[in-house]
Amino acid sequence: MDDISRESLPEHSGKAPVSERQKGPEEVVRFERGQVGEADAAGASFEREDRMEFSHAAPVADEAPSAVEPAMSVERPEDPDVDKEQAEIDEADARAAVDAEAETASIEQDLDELVDTEIGEDGLPVVPQLEDVEELARVLYVMMLSSREGMTVFRLAQACNTTQKLVEAALERLQEQLRTLSLPVELTRVGDSVRWMSKASTFPYLQRLKGVKKLEKLSPAALETLAVVAYRQPVMRSEIEAIRGVKAGPMIRTLLQHKLVKVAGRADVPGRPLQYGTTPHFLERFGLTSLQDLPSVKEWKNLG
Repeated sequence: MDDISRESLPEHSGKAPVSERQKGPEEVVRFERGQVGEADAAGASFEREDRMEFSHAAPVADEAPSAVEPAMSVERPEDPDVDKEQAEIDEADARAAVDAEAETASIEQDLDELVDTEIGEDGLPVVPQLEDVEELARVLYVMMLSSREGMTVFRLAQACNTTQKLVEAALERLQEQLRTLSLPVELTRVGDSVRWMSKASTFPYLQRLKGVKKLEKLSPAALETLAVVAYRQPVMRSEIEAIRGVKAGPMIRTLLQHKLVKVAGRADVPGRPLQYGTTPHFLERFGLTSLQDLPSVKEWKNLG
């Protein structure tokens, strides 16, 4: 049995192996250092093999750039056609920029010349005095188009640097030209102001445009009250009631709502009652230039 046990045991040149638990502190340290040394030796051997393999693959690396190197490091041959095309594009852009700048400068110069007018003491441009009726009529036509409420003759004369007499003549000339062109518009005088008015033939179309389905009409009583105010203005309510013989309060309120009548002041009598008169809308509504255009009592009798 002893012989068999001796033959089956492995041969060792040194002492029998000792476990880590049986090793002392110094032996453990030497054992760990020995393992680290073996690992470093193995890594060095692998590094030598990698270097040998890389040295054999070196000729292939010369043909293509390394992936580690940045892309900008690769030098490509210059294409003369591409450079020439880019130069032509740059030259065209520069020429277009110069042309655009020159055009802008020309426009600015034209605008400066256009607005370079003499300014008067009132801060308004100084214009030459218009004495030609034809030229004045053309200017008045543009001025009238710019206003919806109308303008007075004095204001037109002041804007045109001319006299009111010439403005009156130019307005008549403009009215003749409108009649010659058969346009359904006319210049109407309402008091001292002038404004555009459409002819009666276009009223139904304007009514459809505005969507007016029913026109507000004045009752006979309201018309009687309005006639008293128009002929006797400024007039008090007591005077209207004395003439008509009935209360005038409701009719006066109706006329005030339609803007045909306005408060003209107060009477210089005890209690200082209100006085009433007609408005410019009254003249416009009935197609009158002024109150002098109202028919007289004699004319009414002749009509009867």
